Amino acid sequence: MNKFGSRLLLATSALAFSVAAQAQDKPAAADESVGIEDIVVTAQRRSENVMSVPLAISASTGPMLQAAGIKDLTAIRFATPGFIAQSGTGYTQIYIRGIGNGVFVGADPSVATFVDDVPHVYGSLVDDLVNVERVEILKGAQGGLYGRNASGGVVNIITRQPSDEIHAEARFTAATRKTYQASVYVNIPMGDRLAANFSATRNYHGPYRKNIAFSRPYSGFPAAGAANNLANPGKVQNQDVWSVDSKIRANLTDDVKVTLAGDYTNKHDADGNGWINTNPALTYGTYRFLAGLFGITPLARWADLTAKQNVSYGAIPNKSWTKDFGGSVKIEGSLGGVDLTSITAMRANRSQFQGDIGASPVPVAGFSTNFRRHFFYQELRALSTGDGPFRWVAGATYFKDHVDASIIGITLGFPGAATKSKINTKNYSFYVQGAYDFTDKLTLTGSVRYAHETKTVDFPTVGASLASSDETKVHKFIPAATLSYKVDGGTVYVRYAKGFKTGGPNPLVRPDRLNALPAAQRVGLRLKPENVDTFEAGYKAALFDRRVQFTSAIFYNKYKGIHVTTSGTVGNTDISNALINLGTARSYGAEASINWKLSSALTLSGNLGYLNAKYQNAFFAGNALLNGRNASGNRMILAPEWQGGAQIAYDQPVSDDWRIKSNVAFAYISHHEFTAQEDRNADQPGYANVNIRVGTVTTDDRLGFYIFANNVFDKRYFVFGSTSALSSFEVPGNPRIIGGTIEAKF
Repeated sequence: MNKFGSRLLLATSALAFSVAAQAQDKPAAADESVGIEDIVVTAQRRSENVMSVPLAISASTGPMLQAAGIKDLTAIRFATPGFIAQSGTGYTQIYIRGIGNGVFVGADPSVATFVDDVPHVYGSLVDDLVNVERVEILKGAQGGLYGRNASGGVVNIITRQPSDEIHAEARFTAATRKTYQASVYVNIPMGDRLAANFSATRNYHGPYRKNIAFSRPYSGFPAAGAANNLANPGKVQNQDVWSVDSKIRANLTDDVKVTLAGDYTNKHDADGNGWINTNPALTYGTYRFLAGLFGITPLARWADLTAKQNVSYGAIPNKSWTKDFGGSVKIEGSLGGVDLTSITAMRANRSQFQGDIGASPVPVAGFSTNFRRHFFYQELRALSTGDGPFRWVAGATYFKDHVDASIIGITLGFPGAATKSKINTKNYSFYVQGAYDFTDKLTLTGSVRYAHETKTVDFPTVGASLASSDETKVHKFIPAATLSYKVDGGTVYVRYAKGFKTGGPNPLVRPDRLNALPAAQRVGLRLKPENVDTFEAGYKAALFDRRVQFTSAIFYNKYKGIHVTTSGTVGNTDISNALINLGTARSYGAEASINWKLSSALTLSGNLGYLNAKYQNAFFAGNALLNGRNASGNRMILAPEWQGGAQIAYDQPVSDDWRIKSNVAFAYISHHEFTAQEDRNADQPGYANVNIRVGTVTTDDRLGFYIFANNVFDKRYFVFGSTSALSSFEVPGNPRIIGGTIEAKF
């Protein structure tokens, strides 16, 4: 640990104990109404105050996210240290404390996402927070209670459930760059034992970048007409999404409740595809080489073209078309000191993505993909409810997933042979967690999960090659243990957890290509598992009669078999993102946050995270198909050294009927990498972001008018980056958006 990191950890610990000491000396406030509202979470499968759970958790309610200008998972980076996500090429990829990976074809995430206890395993670019009651970010390995592929942590999203009171909400937003959002929520009780709710959301904005690629780039050779037909620049980085969500809750008896849920999202745009080429000279050289193979005369002036902030190149049409839908049945019952839960869910995803990975005015190289995916999930859970010193939760899960994938590489506008694969996954697991109170303050919690997974990839016949398949089987015990001690207003804890993510065959690399290599170079067909050991210590407390909430943690992570992506060589540009095992890595750091309610009207919040994350023995030699990677000693992907921010919330009555409600959020993220190579053409320097929201609201919260500005200073930053044999590319984040919102509640 370097001196800077050591000083931060010491400062964090000193601040924690200083605040605790002041809390013991300070008398209770006379007005308890100014205390910070408690947030109840279900991180350990039971309802608990977030300040009493011995885990590193960042929890935000739906109204808190709205006030901070956060409407999707990617933007949570501006409110949660240690959390960062990138969106591009049709996917949203989440990293927590440096743990994460590309979630392209056939890749499982290192951070699990659950919505109402149902896993959402597809990283498709559908990340809008719709109908949200709260979002819980669980940091560190969470495999004990959350199962497969939670080695980095968990994003736990809880939506609003049917209630026994009639209620309706409507919200409409209009903003710059043709930005519109409309949403409606209705809750209807139907008798003593039945209730239902419904929500619908529509999000739309125009292109954030102008596409200046040539519409007809070729002339003078026989295939020019066909190639020109494929070169249709179109829009980049626009959004067109709508979603619906509905639930019906039936209380069959006083002890048995059934909830039926269904949702559907349709996305038809080019969001995440506003590529900017940061090394056009390399792309131009590649273009000249490929053009020569086709007898094409290169465009003389193309090398002089440069991309500016609000323009991009995409000669191959960009699209991100997704239909994501599913349903679930949740049965909850109580039986003699035990709560029983059954969750049965099915989800499906239909996705088409196309992009210009050359990001050039002519179609140098691109890809077109088509996925059809669906899974079945079943969980049975038992939870103790007694008052004794021993509490437990136990359960079993079954997961069956099927993916049909088709990937076509596009060179100079001409599609190549499709790489088709059928991926089947079967996973079952058993888990148990127990907590024992040695005293009224000291508690030991332990958990273990046994997981068994089989993954098969079938490759249909490609040209003259034979159809083939590959199968991997893994099984693992995933333990965790936490020792916690209650202090005034909070808890101190130490924790160890094992993280495990399965590997499996690589569906991007066809066997006919792989078998053409010497045996020693056949790397990439089978991915080995990724393992993480997490060590953590933390302190959290509600102090000064709940006027102050303070949380802090220090942590150390050790990885083996870490997963990263690599690209195909010049002759294999359609292998856009193949996963490989890169070796070992480690990270350590500290995080702290404080919420301070100075008065009934004014609340100040701040957070700070330090992360030192480095690859260690991380080398892949490469071969004729895949580019090599040497990341030893480099900073890990999406692992900024510093991440933090501050927020001011003001809510003050100005008359008997109206009050002013405002929020200013500042966030800073230091330099971070998008690739393991530490490519200065595909990284993000440190930057700050400021969001402001000011409004007037009726005292009964029934009507509100707001104006807002997100990215107030129009800071240019990037949310996705990639390096290949063609060049280095980055996708810009959202520009400044200024608008207004009307909210009505009935």
